[in-house]
Formats: sequence, structure tokens, C-alpha cells
Amino acid sequence: TGVQTCALPICDSNVTLTLTSIAGNSYSVQGSRFNPAAKLDPNVAPAPNVALSVTMSLTTPNYSTPGQVLTYNVTISNSGAVPLTAVAPVFSNATAGLACAAVLAPAVTTSCTATHTVTQQDLDDGTITASVAAVGYYSVYVAGAVGVNTIPAAAAPAVSAVLSTALAGYAIDNAALNSTLTVTNTGNITITDVTPSYSNASSTGACAPLPLAPGSVATCALTHTVTDSEYTQNVGNAATVVATTTNFGTT
Repeated sequence: TGVQTCALPICDSNVTLTLTSIAGNSYSVQGSRFNPAAKLDPNVAPAPNVALSVTMSLTTPNYSTPGQVLTYNVTISNSGAVPLTAVAPVFSNATAGLACAAVLAPAVTTSCTATHTVTQQDLDDGTITASVAAVGYYSVYVAGAVGVNTIPAAAAPAVSAVLSTALAGYAIDNAALNSTLTVTNTGNITITDVTPSYSNASSTGACAPLPLAPGSVATCALTHTVTDSEYTQNVGNAATVVATTTNFGTT
């Protein structure tokens, strides 16, 4: 709301915005400083039809890479019956690009753009929501509308694992075979935790470092003590890794 000084008896001191329609991601809002509850003077013309509508769209269905630039196409239409001036969009979670026209005749539409550069946090969050709010003016009347766009991430969490042992072999029973499990984040989502399991060894410490950004490597230490029965044969071991993400479960 905003304050407006008005001499007419049917004018209100506050701007009132009323939601008039919802279509998809677009919201139409109409408002004025005219108070319809006041007693009308037959010599005073009724409030004009002052209205805007806004859409905000993308041509790409999702996003997958940090640094990817999303370009939003924005349209602002004068859906009322009077011309509007000082038409201006304000963006949330997007940066203004090509400008829209500031003056709109009835039934006229203007187009403009906005951009958002994808971050790793956007990928980990799973969606990006951006919005645009537009207003236009006719005399003491104001029209406003909001357009919202939400786009999903093309999430692909994945890891690879390599198990290696420092010793080429062992010469005595009760020997400690110390091994290293190397886990690489080969996906595009941050891994928050790595849980390894071994067929013939035990962990000697937590995998680190964590969290694990895409392309980064964590190591896990494990050990196995050779038994009497294994002394005369090869010792085998295998590892399974469960990687956890914040919004996309485990892999």
C-alpha cells in the first residue's frame, strides 16, 4: 500500500491491491486509491479499468552445470482499458537484461529479459525459483502483477571407488594389511556423506574430506589382520560405497 492525498470524497488514503486472477505461473493484481465502499457521487466518473498481467518463462526445461546462464523471457501486458506509464519490472533471484517499455497503451504487450547464473548451491537445492513484479500507473491508480518461474535441476549424483593396498603381499600371519579406498564424486551434486562397507576388512577412520564437491576426492582407511588360515592363500577384499546427498537420496 501507499499514501495518496486526494480531495474527492470517494478517494481513500491507501492503495489497495486485489488479486483478480491466477493462470499458471502468472498472477494478476489490480489496485487503486479509489474506495468503492464510500458513498459515490453521481457527478464523479467511476474508477477506470487499470490492470497488468505478467509472464516469466524459460526455453530450457532444466539446468545441470554451475555457471550455466538461464535467460528468462518476460512479457508485461496492459490488460486494462487505459494507458499505463512508469511501467517497471523488479526481479527476484534474477538480474535484469533487455529493458521493457515504460509506457503501455491498452492491449499492448512489451517484452524484456532477465538472467540467472547457476551455482553449485542451486544444483544441490534441486530447483531455482525466480520472480518478477511489475507495476504501472494511470493518474492516481496503480496496477500490479507478479510472474513466477520454477525450474528443476537435472541432478546426476554419482561416485566411483578404487580400493588399493600398500603391501604387495604378506609374509607372516597376523600381518596388518592397510588399504585405502579412494572415492571420487563423478556427478554434479555435492555428496554430504560417504559410507563404505568391506567384505574382508574394517574401517580405521571416517572418509575425508566431506562434504565432497563434484570432481573432488575423499579417502577412507581400512585394515585387515591376516589369520592363520589365510597365511597360505591369497587374501581378497571388496568395497561397497553408499554416497548421501541432501535432496536426492543416496547413490
